[in-house]
Amino acid sequence: MGHSDTHRQMHDAFNTRDFDTIAERMAPGFIFEDLPQGVTVKTTGELVDYLRSWSAAFSDASIGSARYSEGPDHSVALFHARGHNDGAFGPMQPTGKAVDVPFCEVAHYASDGSVLSVELYYDRVTLLEQLGVMPAAG
Repeated sequence: MGHSDTHRQMHDAFNTRDFDTIAERMAPGFIFEDLPQGVTVKTTGELVDYLRSWSAAFSDASIGSARYSEGPDHSVALFHARGHNDGAFGPMQPTGKAVDVPFCEVAHYASDGSVLSVELYYDRVTLLEQLGVMPAAG
């Protein structure tokens, strides 16, 4: 099994809300960074809470249209995060609006295949525009 397969399995686990399976893939001392939000997660409990916060804000949240590539110690996923905002998203109240935002996620792996780090990139402005809490550009 390659790193892309592991990455895909973690996304499948997100889509089925099996957050414990994702946490089990993490290496001791892992770091998960949501760079647009400035969030850094370092424990499996924090990771599960972080993932639950997304699914609480978007109960139908899903990772779709994913493409994966890999190298000897990493994998990269390009995907679309989709869902309807039917729960609080941080301090923001639900808007009921649908989002479809492109994401890029880079995972690095230990020699045993466990996840050492994840860096998550997406356009936060696009997300806020689609939620209707920020005016669209142009």
